[in-house]
Amino acid sequence: MNDILTDVLSEPFVLDYNGDMIMDFIVSTRTCKTYLWLGHNVTESEIVTAPYSNRKPSGICLKNLTDDEFVFAKPHSSAFLNLEHYQKNMNTDIFLAGEKEIKYIYNVEEQGFSMKENISYPKHKLRGQSAFMDFNYAGQMTHLIPVCLESKAGNFKDCRSIGLVAWHHDTRQWINVLDPEPANVSVNPNNRTLSFSEQSFFYNEITVPVALRVGDLNYDGYPDFATILVDVQSGRTFAAIYLNMADNNTEALSNPFKRKFQLCWLSEGRYAESIAMVSLFDLYDNGRLVLLLTKFNQEQGNTLQTVSYDYYIDHRLYYSFIRVTVITGRCTDKEGDQNVQCPKVRGKDQVALGSNPHGPNVCFAGPYTTQHSCSAQLTQSAHFALQLPYMIFGLGDILNVVSDLKVSIPNGAGKTRRRAWEEDIPGSKLVIVPYQLDQPENWYKRVYINMGIYSMFSLAFLCILCVFLIIAIYFLHCRERKEDRKDHMEYKKHWL
Repeated sequence: MNDILTDVLSEPFVLDYNGDMIMDFIVSTRTCKTYLWLGHNVTESEIVTAPYSNRKPSGICLKNLTDDEFVFAKPHSSAFLNLEHYQKNMNTDIFLAGEKEIKYIYNVEEQGFSMKENISYPKHKLRGQSAFMDFNYAGQMTHLIPVCLESKAGNFKDCRSIGLVAWHHDTRQWINVLDPEPANVSVNPNNRTLSFSEQSFFYNEITVPVALRVGDLNYDGYPDFATILVDVQSGRTFAAIYLNMADNNTEALSNPFKRKFQLCWLSEGRYAESIAMVSLFDLYDNGRLVLLLTKFNQEQGNTLQTVSYDYYIDHRLYYSFIRVTVITGRCTDKEGDQNVQCPKVRGKDQVALGSNPHGPNVCFAGPYTTQHSCSAQLTQSAHFALQLPYMIFGLGDILNVVSDLKVSIPNGAGKTRRRAWEEDIPGSKLVIVPYQLDQPENWYKRVYINMGIYSMFSLAFLCILCVFLIIAIYFLHCRERKEDRKDHMEYKKHWL
């Protein structure tokens, strides 16, 4: 390991290359452009997990993944996720971000990473970090890159026209899906020129590239993103939220996605001062994403502080969600000389073992369409990726059960590992335990219901039901008294 550390040319990114749920990483060195550091001592062709006590780190130069001209971009945004449509397969592939081109390296079942595709970058000179999301509910992760549309701009701080290009697999084109106009006038009242921001701080020792923090912030089922924008005139930096909206004004040829991103929120007031980084996190563990803003502390010099902003509270949204976490399901040694089998975690006192691995893929059937919405867990890890260790899907205002939840994990050079579950409850947090990796039928899930979301609605429903019942009982009681009086009068007339 010490030899590698003295020879590294790029930041590593984490993946599970051979599908054993032990994390590996790929890094560029002086002698190998894609050096794979395995978490144990098995060879590249082996898939069966070695006994835990016998595992030793080892390295392999993956010459088959790249050619002689490939060089990692600086900074790069390499990723580990399924790049193909879920109906074709759900194997986890590799995305390598080079200086001159992009490499999609597909995982072929029982062959491993054996199929490559080279894709040219968009023509724009200034580019940010790649991001991936199921942009239009199509069941496939879309590759997006923030760019500067001006060819003469030397950096993003001088760029007066920005865009967000998405790779369309069918047309083989990069398509701009960023709306230049904000969603409302109050977001940008002075018509400021806003550009993507590349931040440097701590005496320029740390640089955060232009990056998108992906998450469904309004819980309509379509992923949105947060990022940092800079006012070109004043140099002030703001946190911004772009929402994923329907694009009804463009023809299919110009935007086949039929979706666009529009600026809907810009940090102001106490959030506006020198934003350095933004990220998303389920801070209150209730399925609601909170925006974390790291900004410079003006009172204490060159220091940073983090504040939170809850888009949900600010806009009083109603939301429903489902949160999925896939863990490794592995056990540690108990005897020290053998790999102890994990118990099947079904008892109340037992706890699932494992950490959050990189690369699992999850898709589920949408309430409005036959298509699936897909996401991937921890796809990127280098250059301040700041990704969530779980997947949160917005469900809009639908409270129906979630059907056909498909989960896959990295399979190395083995068979596809995938299992489907039916009828999951909205508002629940699912933990998928792929115990016995090659036997998906033995995988199981744990369901944690977030009652806090539904308690208010349940209480309101019960109150309305009680009022309705009281009114109905009072109406029937009055009607019965009226009938009694009528009968009494008729009785009196009969005898008098």
